[in-house]
Amino acid sequence: MTLNYKFSVKNKNVAVAGGYDVLFCDGLKSLKNSKFSKNIKESLEVLIKNDCYEFKNGSVLLMPVIEKKSVSHYVIVGYKKDKNSEVLRRAASNLGRIFRREKRKSVKAQVAFSETISADDLEAIVEGISLPCYSFQKYKSDAKKNVNTVDVSFICNVKSNVAANAFKRSNKAVESVYFARDLINEMPAALFPESLGKIVKSKFKKPHVKVNVHNEAWLKKNKMGGILGVGQGSSKKSVLIEINYKPSKAKKHIVLVGKGVTFDSGGLSIKVGGGMVNMKMDMGGAAAVIGAMNLITELKPNVQVTALIPSVENMPDGTSYRVDDVLSMSDGSTVEVNNTDAEGRLILADALYWGSKKKPDAMIDVATLTGAIVVALGTSMAGLMSNDDDLASSLLQASAKTGEKLWRLPLEDDYRDSLKSYIADRKNTGSKGGSSITAALFLEHFVKNTIWAHLDIAGTMKAESDSNLYDGQGATGFGVRVLADYVASQA
Repeated sequence: MTLNYKFSVKNKNVAVAGGYDVLFCDGLKSLKNSKFSKNIKESLEVLIKNDCYEFKNGSVLLMPVIEKKSVSHYVIVGYKKDKNSEVLRRAASNLGRIFRREKRKSVKAQVAFSETISADDLEAIVEGISLPCYSFQKYKSDAKKNVNTVDVSFICNVKSNVAANAFKRSNKAVESVYFARDLINEMPAALFPESLGKIVKSKFKKPHVKVNVHNEAWLKKNKMGGILGVGQGSSKKSVLIEINYKPSKAKKHIVLVGKGVTFDSGGLSIKVGGGMVNMKMDMGGAAAVIGAMNLITELKPNVQVTALIPSVENMPDGTSYRVDDVLSMSDGSTVEVNNTDAEGRLILADALYWGSKKKPDAMIDVATLTGAIVVALGTSMAGLMSNDDDLASSLLQASAKTGEKLWRLPLEDDYRDSLKSYIADRKNTGSKGGSSITAALFLEHFVKNTIWAHLDIAGTMKAESDSNLYDGQGATGFGVRVLADYVASQA
């Protein structure tokens, strides 16, 4: 089922017969001071006092009431006022889950607050309500039948024109996350390097935006042995997708790089058992960058941004690259392959070197790079590694604002020796321990003198169930909002 939302603001309560009357509040005192009728307040208080509900952030109490031959729903959403709008975004996600269960074609809701809220709060709430309501419908036979509309009015003091801008920004953010999720959830028979390039070209027909899809002839000319080597076992041709957004008065230039392995079998170091399931999602970094570019080009910050998407299929074949092969990279260095399933760093290396040649103010790569990051950080946060404290700090600030959690890990010099090769300049994998860090150390060589950060999103790019806060089941689109927020902060 797909939900279409309509958002608006008003300054007073109006009865919503047969709809939802929602109050965000932090305790009984706030409930007693609300605009709910006396009878509704008393009924809610009875439920609370009989341990049917506990006030905590995001907790929801839903009370159906028969009124005028229809069922109205009175809802309490618990939240504690915080300077960070993420608190409200998370609380609102549970309200979104209630709306998602709605079977009626059209329903109205009004949402009030016990505390004053800002335009930023409103933006976060709309994101929180909307993000859990995604579903990938393309291969559902009844997809077109399941489109419902929820008309949500917020009762607050935010001026209508200010609120309209907040709704516009949040809707663009949600649309961009949904777009990233669609790319990740698409089956690999339909989404492969060249088809991804066509999608990007079609999507970015916008002012100040130019797209180039560099083919294998171009890759050979520029000696991108990492991209070519990984992709040579597939019948699908490898590409490097380049998106350039250049506003006329931009003073800074940011490069974003996203790993675009559209299917990862592991190559000749083939994955076994269930290890190949969801490997269509190994282009989660690419989707995050593409989604972020969609949001950036809609919000139009005065920052030049270049996105680079090295895209390949990693498949086993008689022509595949092998363990023990030595690849010649675009920076002139050589890499001994000791695991063909450590392919992401090889394609990122060429893209990072290409990005470094553009001499940006900062460069960020995003990749589902290592299983080790899941062991270290689980599925709620991504790993952040950087050669620059200011860049890392800016990304952590964007993380706190958007709720896309990052945790910084060190680029430990002691681990560099594990990447040494006796027949080439380096190997593509290091020691088993600390392998998320050694993967980042491998990438660092190719950024040269550029300020750079690496985000390992292997744990956060998919949700195993639809209970993951404001992520639905399947692809999460993690990275879209944190990248766009970071870029906006550089304007």
